[in-house]
Amino acid sequence: MSKQYFMPEEWAVTEDHFQPHLNRFMETIFFTGNGYIGLRGVPEEGAPAALSTPHNYLAPIYDIIEAKSSEHVRNVTHVSTNVACANWFGMAIELAGESFDLYTGKVLSYRRTLDMHTATVTRELVWEDAQGHQTALTFTRFVSMHDLHYAGLAVDIRPLNWAGTVAVATTIDATEVNEQQITGTEELPDGGLLCTRTFVTGFDTATAMRSCLMGAEAVVTTTSSEKLVTTHFSVTALQGQQLRVEKIVAVCTSRDNAEVPARERALAMVNSGFATGFAALHQSHAAAVAQIWQDGDVAISGDPNAQQGIRFCILNMHQSYAGTDPHVNMAAKGLTGPGYGGLYWWDSEIYMMPFFLFTAPEKARQLVLYRFLTLEGARNKAHFLGFEGAMFPWVTIDGEERSADWEYGLLEQHVTAGVAQAVQMYVEVSGDDEFMWKYGVELLIETSRFWASRVTYSERKGKYVINFITGPDEYSVAVDNNCYTNYMARMNMEYAIEAVRRMQIECPAEWAVLADKLQLRPEELVRWDKVATDMYIPYDEALGVLEQDDNFLDRDPIVWRDVPPEQKPTSKWNWDRLMRSQAIKQADVLLLQFVKHEMFDVASKRRNYLYYEPKTTHESSLSPCIHAIIAAEIGLEQDAFNYYLRSSRLDLDDVNGNTDEGLHTANTAGSWLCIVSGFVGMRQTRGRLSFTPHLPAKWQKLAFSMTFLGRRLNISVTAEKLSITLLSGAPMEVTVSGEPVALQPGETSDIMTVSSAGK
Repeated sequence: MSKQYFMPEEWAVTEDHFQPHLNRFMETIFFTGNGYIGLRGVPEEGAPAALSTPHNYLAPIYDIIEAKSSEHVRNVTHVSTNVACANWFGMAIELAGESFDLYTGKVLSYRRTLDMHTATVTRELVWEDAQGHQTALTFTRFVSMHDLHYAGLAVDIRPLNWAGTVAVATTIDATEVNEQQITGTEELPDGGLLCTRTFVTGFDTATAMRSCLMGAEAVVTTTSSEKLVTTHFSVTALQGQQLRVEKIVAVCTSRDNAEVPARERALAMVNSGFATGFAALHQSHAAAVAQIWQDGDVAISGDPNAQQGIRFCILNMHQSYAGTDPHVNMAAKGLTGPGYGGLYWWDSEIYMMPFFLFTAPEKARQLVLYRFLTLEGARNKAHFLGFEGAMFPWVTIDGEERSADWEYGLLEQHVTAGVAQAVQMYVEVSGDDEFMWKYGVELLIETSRFWASRVTYSERKGKYVINFITGPDEYSVAVDNNCYTNYMARMNMEYAIEAVRRMQIECPAEWAVLADKLQLRPEELVRWDKVATDMYIPYDEALGVLEQDDNFLDRDPIVWRDVPPEQKPTSKWNWDRLMRSQAIKQADVLLLQFVKHEMFDVASKRRNYLYYEPKTTHESSLSPCIHAIIAAEIGLEQDAFNYYLRSSRLDLDDVNGNTDEGLHTANTAGSWLCIVSGFVGMRQTRGRLSFTPHLPAKWQKLAFSMTFLGRRLNISVTAEKLSITLLSGAPMEVTVSGEPVALQPGETSDIMTVSSAGK
């Protein structure tokens, strides 16, 4: 069950009292990162091992470990996984001879805040030791959005009713790092360096720190051991005296720059950062965060609970993905925790890429480019299984399939069509034809080759079918003709033919080179057209709904809300019961009707929603946002709002009960889609933009900015009108509630609106 842990605030998330039993959950919520470095919200002084996951992750760093191999997927013998890196957050503090530890002594006051304006976490508290000494401490931390290699920590210490020794030890600590080898430590007068290397991939990481104490003259020493570098500060403090320790950290890896060793770069950077100073580094960081908000804020008037949720989601999308390295994708938990081993899933194309496409298109480009750069792994998987072209992995980091679960790693093949969908959407929204000719067409050809070799012609149906498949609904395993997969495969091939024909006309020289490279035969396009035209799409005439798969309608009927509480969740069921049931884990047919929205009218979406929604358990975090979008479109305003709130606050309220393991990053992206695609009704179809707003009744106003075809737009919606300002770029035309609207640069167009939902 979900619980509201935080009071509604528009620009902050605040823990207003000490809750040690929730420490793992709070470590996820108070995560700080920049898409390169990701640090869980671990207390600087540490926490008991049973209550903490004190991990620091680096987006480029992963390793290969042995898999629990399945005999059905014999080629998957090893898996890629993120690895915990050296922790640089540590600050061991002694006050009047007593070790500062919130789990001993008394916490007299406590307040931890994530300031979303600046992506800065502060922790303010008053602690009393066993002798009655009371001390006020304020911790501040940030991970720089301005320069991805920097982070900063500070603690302000003030003895309230005592005078005596204050000692602070700042550390780089690898004592709990068992997934990498330590390759060296070095001491500096006020800091040091620790280097590691992954065992199999051989990636080097160097973490450097320098620290200073302000407010008094301190005795400073640095010591090191094999896995620990520590700088010690000791002063004699007066009662009420304000002391401050600042720590600057620089992290570099061999994946950033193969020519200059990570050690040399980390040392140079920490020296430069230390000279710049904590305040200036933080100011640069805050300015970079301000730019994120300028480009992509969503402002909701009249509902601070909803406002807090969406800003938390937007910030964490950027904290978990930098978009500076196309060899790095965005994991299902981002950099926020150990869940799912840091693996990349199909979430990247269907949920995350659209968020970035309309707010930070350069990041969207990198996500799609990643698939091109890992195309060889997809070819390897297709070849091993006896297919042509490229079959993209269900989960991966290095581009090879890294799931040994046959029912998913082998059968969740819709990810391949998802890659083609990402290419199409990226090119249509960005206008980046250069990307299409250089990378996109090859991806479309290889994915189409896969589908053309994957289908079977059914004489009985007179159609091409895809048997033995698992769609987005992971409770329906090894089915025939999952509707989502068949439809997406068809659209994949149709768009590939279109892209090839266009390239032949617009870039004949480049096309000749690509056709020769891929040895593309003219009859292949004929085959794709035939398969796409004759692809079997399950549909029930009597119900007027798309069939999720061939046998779904014959399974045991279910209405999830009527299942007795003692039988929930479905993890209490045996596999046999689940497979025989119509219980759905997540949006499947409804996801198709969102992704390929232009292919279905509102009446069809209504019928399918009313049929499938009662059967859906939402035991996947990918589900509520899609239901919110469809519900808004068909006029079910309360459903839409409830699902939006569940989505945007899923981690803040720990709705799924597993936020300890990290945030649900596809859901955080989906929460943005709830608002823009759901409540504003924004749709993109072949490079044309349309809006059909359905604003929740309690919201007074909704405003956001977006990018489309190189233009910057600001959009605001009230119950009466939608206003669009073309901030930059060439004139354009959009559609609002079915009517064309011409936009001119620098001008605002106000359009009176009446919701047409459900009509």
